[in-house]
Amino acid sequence: SEESEPPAEVELIPITGNISVSTESEFYTTGNSIVISGTVENLTEYEQPVVIMIVSPDGNLVTIDQVSHDSSGNYSTSVIAGGLMNSNGEYEVRAQYGAHKITAAFDFTRN
Repeated sequence: SEESEPPAEVELIPITGNISVSTESEFYTTGNSIVISGTVENLTEYEQPVVIMIVSPDGNLVTIDQVSHDSSGNYSTSVIAGGLMNSNGEYEVRAQYGAHKITAAFDFTRN
């Protein structure tokens, strides 16, 4: 009988080392300004925006934006809470710069 090697275990590690993202607050209600900011390290040689997405608790995309960074890699944008944000709960903020991705979260309550 042949002995076979056990399958190798592959651990997927998210690529997050080169970008940061945060919101000014952890809690928002309708009409609040959600300020999203962060920093990109190891900027690429060509101009490339940071893509910001906000995803609802049920997985729907409610906002997508392309934000330019300054020469130091800092970026910032703001979104008014409400609109397509029609469920209460935890929303995810996703920031992507090339292959680098990171997430943050905030709680939203409609009023």
